[in-house]
Amino acid sequence: MAEALGIASAAVAIVELSVKVAASCLQYTKDVKNAPNDIQRLIRETDALKTAAEAVREYLQRPNAEATKGLDDAIQGALVQLERLQNGLQPRTGRKVMSKVGLRALRWPFQREDLDKAISDLMRCTQIMMIAMQVNEARAVDRVEANANEDKRHEILAWLYPTQHPQAEDALHDLLSRRQSGTGTWFLESSAFRGWINGEESDLLWVTGLPGAGKSLLCATMIEHLQAVIKEPNQKVVFFICSFKDQEETTTKLFLMSLAAQLAATSSECLELATKSFGKKNGHPLRLDEYLALVQSFLHGLQRVFIIVDGLDEMGGANIKEK
Repeated sequence: MAEALGIASAAVAIVELSVKVAASCLQYTKDVKNAPNDIQRLIRETDALKTAAEAVREYLQRPNAEATKGLDDAIQGALVQLERLQNGLQPRTGRKVMSKVGLRALRWPFQREDLDKAISDLMRCTQIMMIAMQVNEARAVDRVEANANEDKRHEILAWLYPTQHPQAEDALHDLLSRRQSGTGTWFLESSAFRGWINGEESDLLWVTGLPGAGKSLLCATMIEHLQAVIKEPNQKVVFFICSFKDQEETTTKLFLMSLAAQLAATSSECLELATKSFGKKNGHPLRLDEYLALVQSFLHGLQRVFIIVDGLDEMGGANIKEK
């Protein structure tokens, strides 16, 4: 905010100084016989700079305005150049006295090459100021669109999997927080797991054991490992952790809802499919068969998806066929 105020103040100074430079130039056109056309060029460029500075000042009053270094450099450069011009345009003391007695004493103070450079510098500052504002405007539009897209994204994800339901990441974090260091390393190094992850074995890796034997911790270790090693954009890791304590909440539909939301959250293609489905349903909830079809459409668009389910036998509200 302070940077924007500083640039805005400098822009105001440019407007005021531009008026003074133009006024001094006009005085030369009146008092100097056969005043060079360069004076008109300088007046025009000074006026263009003033217009740009006024635009900058108005722009910086907007809530989404961005005070960039490029804009600041252009403003400061223009201010320095205008001060030099104004100092050069001020008549010397002797010329002021001669002017008072009616003698034509004013002489255009700039050589052609010096004035050409000054005008070129002013033009460059004006162009940079205008371009910087255009770039900043484009960035502001992009931010608005990005925020709108992010809001829409949150809306779609909440539609797929409402936040009042148990969150997969929370369940995973709870398991990992209770895990001792090194737990499950043997499993990750096993030939069964390596063959599964490398696609050398069956697509299904089934882990069985007695209740309380540590299957859930192995599952959490597996998920954490896969999340760390699977980095290809068209390969995903999704998971669902069933809980005996929340059997009424842990249903087949909730399982599909969670998978759909996880895939849509990590894949723009899946999110686009979900957005289309959201539009077709006018935001109304999907049925079980619609969730199944949506998840299948997600999977068809991805090269490989690892789906890890812990505690499948603890899923409530589902018959044996659904499980």
